Amino acid sequence: MGGQCPGLPAPLRTHPGGAAGRRRLTASPTGRARAGMTTGPTGTMWDGRRTRCRRSNPAWWVWCRATGADQKVAFGGGGGLNDGIVHGPPSAPPGGNESAGMSAETVLVSRQKFAHRGRVSACGWCCESLEERIALAGLVDMAASTQPAGDVATEVMTQEGRFGDLTYVVTSGTVTISGFYAGATKVRIPSTIDRLPVTAIGAWAFFGHRGIEAVVMPDSVRMIGDNAFLECSALRDVRLSRQLVSIGRDAFRSCDSLVSISLPQRITTIGRGAFAGCHGLTQVRLPRGITSLDVGVFYGCTGLLRIRYPSRFSGIGDYAFFGCSRITTLPVPATVTSLGSHAFAECIGLRHVSIPGSVQAIGDGLFRGCTGLTAAILGTGVRSISDSMFSGCSSLQSVAIPRTVTSIGPIAFYACAGLTRMTIPDGVTSIGLGSFLDCDALAVIDFQGAPPALEGTLAAPATTVARFAASNTAWAPYIASTFGGVETRAVSVPQAPTGVTVGSNRRGVALRWIAPQVDGGAPITDYIIQVSANGGATWKTVNDCVATATSATVRRSAVGRSSVFRVAAVNAFGVGAFSIATVPRTPPR
Repeated sequence: MGGQCPGLPAPLRTHPGGAAGRRRLTASPTGRARAGMTTGPTGTMWDGRRTRCRRSNPAWWVWCRATGADQKVAFGGGGGLNDGIVHGPPSAPPGGNESAGMSAETVLVSRQKFAHRGRVSACGWCCESLEERIALAGLVDMAASTQPAGDVATEVMTQEGRFGDLTYVVTSGTVTISGFYAGATKVRIPSTIDRLPVTAIGAWAFFGHRGIEAVVMPDSVRMIGDNAFLECSALRDVRLSRQLVSIGRDAFRSCDSLVSISLPQRITTIGRGAFAGCHGLTQVRLPRGITSLDVGVFYGCTGLLRIRYPSRFSGIGDYAFFGCSRITTLPVPATVTSLGSHAFAECIGLRHVSIPGSVQAIGDGLFRGCTGLTAAILGTGVRSISDSMFSGCSSLQSVAIPRTVTSIGPIAFYACAGLTRMTIPDGVTSIGLGSFLDCDALAVIDFQGAPPALEGTLAAPATTVARFAASNTAWAPYIASTFGGVETRAVSVPQAPTGVTVGSNRRGVALRWIAPQVDGGAPITDYIIQVSANGGATWKTVNDCVATATSATVRRSAVGRSSVFRVAAVNAFGVGAFSIATVPRTPPR
């Protein structure tokens, strides 16, 4: 009589050998399986015969070597990839799947392990790698490890069952929910099954069940496995266990209807892509145990508006907020030290960003494609502007680069069509290829130090002028033909204003002056007025005028009984010379 596998379709239920037997399969040089019978309580194991499996894709092999140093199990593609047949073991599984860290490991498989549970095929059709086919589908318990040649294999006992619409696996006295039979729209996970605690939601357990709208977990659950609720598109209400510690990768990915979720404070791990594609999610408060975000945790959450971080949060991973189009301000706390590659790329709603001084490491393409970004301020911890950091930020008009920056990466400002002026601090020693490529409106690049080394060409528009301090002799050999085709021009501070006169009006002392004849090669941006009450021994700035002004009024309260005045012009390279001090003037009363 054959042992029965109740979880399988009818053609798969009969296994030779009887319900009280267990077979250990042996790989032979010919590729056929030799089955040796042993006695045990868990039923029969597949004996290597060709057995039709209507949902197996790809085909797979299971075999254990009864003698020698290695005892293995292998699942893999190869011959019969799409024929829906479970094959006996070849001498080595095609595709190299006998490797991947599986050598010298003992595996015994009970008959229940061949059952189809929920959406996960016993043949591992939805698993990505050998380890995942074993771990995610729950086919084998890998607790057994390396054994010397000739040792007897040790079996890890498991039990499977069904509780209402749920299927489960019992291992080491705890229950893991492993699958779900579609039907109910609201799912309540029990705290115990057969008096054993339910501690985990297994990988792929609810994958693709688009009818589920609500899930309630008991406080006994400590772990949610990878892909557990993947593509549960109708899921909008989730009550997590207060004892939850870990959320697996892609656990809630593409749960489009999920608007909010309360994350318990005990959580210490949120896997990569855990909430990716949750378009309805609007705000999230991270638990205090989370110190960094993994890759793509909130990737493509187009409705996300607000993130609240714990006090010790330190890092944002690659693609963490990629495509979160409704974020308008940069959600980076002052404790963060690293920002991953493309972490905020395609966040088209961003308007202004200010990177705190704590940030020292910045990945490539951090703000790539943020078409709404108009202004950026980089903190003093930044050492380099990464490759394509602002690439495609077509609305960007100003970037404040600190003096701590030493390099600008390739295509860092590619296609920043709104950028008209760029100031390069004196700490920059290299500029990557095409840093300003297709910045068609860029008219002026102000270099505050020596000319940086260029990797190829500056690739700025032909109309761009690279201006440098006239006092910096390192620029002497640089002309248009040697600086990437960009014109270079010596720049100094403006000359002093002339013709300063002092009068009075109802509000105080009225000053007038004539703009400098030489602006130093850069437009005048400001005028500074100073007053001295002791004949010029000490000076105090009393007014800061706009660039177009050639007159100003100084309030009475700022002027002593006998004061003198002077005026200076300001451009991009500093404050120019002050005018000759005026004659002493007593303000009107």
